[in-house]
Amino acid sequence: MGPFVMKWVATRKLTRATTPVRLLAARSILESPKAAWRQVSSLSMTSFIAVVAGTGLAIIASAGDAHNAEDAILYSDMRTGVLITVIVSFLLVASSAGVNQAAAVLDRRELYISLDRLGMPRPVMESARKRAVMWPVQIVTIGSGVLAAVLLFPLTGLAIIFAPVSVLVIAGILAGGIGLVWLGLAASAPILTAVLREA
Repeated sequence: MGPFVMKWVATRKLTRATTPVRLLAARSILESPKAAWRQVSSLSMTSFIAVVAGTGLAIIASAGDAHNAEDAILYSDMRTGVLITVIVSFLLVASSAGVNQAAAVLDRRELYISLDRLGMPRPVMESARKRAVMWPVQIVTIGSGVLAAVLLFPLTGLAIIFAPVSVLVIAGILAGGIGLVWLGLAASAPILTAVLREA
């Protein structure tokens, strides 16, 4: 299902592309939708679980104070576990995205050199490379989170009403995770510069 969604979204982006960056990014995803999915597939489960567990924890927190110290410790441990799981998952995806993009630049060395010789600016190549990863990351993270929220709608609604801070923390962590992936991609930018400099 994941590669099909990646292909469908990239095809739509390709037909609506108005800039070279969008065109190149969509073509990169269409070149291998399976590879685009593999790079971000773990985020689908992470985002889904983060919303489900976060909603459950928000409902528990809104129910009132724990009856005893053991309940308070259990709740705190569950919240910490969910946060650590989401953060570590995003760190792994960010690392994987950086390594995969560095390898992709080296594999497509001739393509980038050709584009440079044709006069394409480096920022355009860099933006297209980042967008080819960030589109799937955003689709998977936001899509899985929204799907979980819809499936748990009555509980999600209660969590939003009675524990909005918990919901905002989950949303902030998911947004921060997307930012981590972007930083992982930015870390691989010097490789493109080095490849073009050597040409």
